[in-house]
Amino acid sequence: MTQSEDGKTVIMTFNVEEESSAKDIDLDFSETTVILNSKNYEFTYNFQAKNGYCVDPDSVKAKFNKVKKTLALTFTKKM
Repeated sequence: MTQSEDGKTVIMTFNVEEESSAKDIDLDFSETTVILNSKNYEFTYNFQAKNGYCVDPDSVKAKFNKVKKTLALTFTKKM
């Protein structure tokens, strides 16, 4: 997983080489945590504990890249 920030916007990118479609991945997003689950992956990240901020779960956008086999999550920090 890689993470980049630009002011209020955060982008998290996950390498999911074992998945062929976004349909195979379940996401659970709250103000403090993102949970990614699939047959091949399990990942939990706590924003508040690791970065000291919360996020707006309604702002989350997910994009699956079939060529690179990545899942990018873009969302906004709550200030």
